[in-house]
Amino acid sequence: MRGVRELAIVLLVATYMPRAARPTGSQAVFRAGVDVVRLDVLATAGGRPITGLGEQDFEVIDSGVQQRVKVATTGGDVVVALILDTSGSVEGEPLEHLVAASQAVVKLLKPGDTASLVTFSNRLSLQVGSVRDPAAVRNALVSPRAAGRTALWDALFAGVSLVAGCPERSLVLLFTDGIDNSSWMTRGQVTESLKRSETVVYAVQSQMADRATTTGRERENKARSDLQAVVNPSGGDVLEAQSTAQLPTHFAAILQEFRSRYLVTYEPTGVRRDDGWHRVQVRVKGRRARVVTRPGYYTAGVQAK
Repeated sequence: MRGVRELAIVLLVATYMPRAARPTGSQAVFRAGVDVVRLDVLATAGGRPITGLGEQDFEVIDSGVQQRVKVATTGGDVVVALILDTSGSVEGEPLEHLVAASQAVVKLLKPGDTASLVTFSNRLSLQVGSVRDPAAVRNALVSPRAAGRTALWDALFAGVSLVAGCPERSLVLLFTDGIDNSSWMTRGQVTESLKRSETVVYAVQSQMADRATTTGRERENKARSDLQAVVNPSGGDVLEAQSTAQLPTHFAAILQEFRSRYLVTYEPTGVRRDDGWHRVQVRVKGRRARVVTRPGYYTAGVQAK
């Protein structure tokens, strides 16, 4: 039965994958051999993004070997996948807040951006495929229905797969208020898929309804820890919402922060070419800065020229 569910997820992704994300003869994405490594890098000082940096300001170490940065720039079109928990615990006012938060993201999209929307409980539902008309996303959010359990890992995998390989910068914005209790995919499988992707994942987790008890708080802490462990390989983050009323602010802030990240690219030299794990470190030269990016890559999960 697990194989049947995984096949269903693959078919969902294959059916609605953005055309730009499908490899063509001139763009192979998942393959052996490395041509160009792309890193989405967040550089901050005092909690605020550092602006005005160029390729000369970054130091990149790949498997212990310093690399020459080719490009370091912010901006550009983005592809956003909204992955929204609409399980039974989100019914009522929390769902209204979730709709408002998603609309806040849509209003911030620019003409060249695209958006997708997946809602999930124990089942996944692609509400909107890749579109350049934000109104289509708004229309899909008018009356979602909250019901069922929480297939968190299945939904996150589907969201990452929807945007994997896009030439644009890709962001998965996930919301959940619970712990996975219905996925057929494992946390480890989803983590591994993120290690082979260039997609950045931000998750917003609101407080659980049963957190008043010791057991409830323990479950909430474990859920947050598990989610952080999955998100870390993407170079993203997990935000906690004390109330679902904070969701519009959190969602908008995530997209704005994502736009402030630098796209740093380089052609790896002096490192092996097999499909092993390459650990990457990125620093900003000459200043104290907090740098967040994915911690490494597999050779088969990078862009070809």
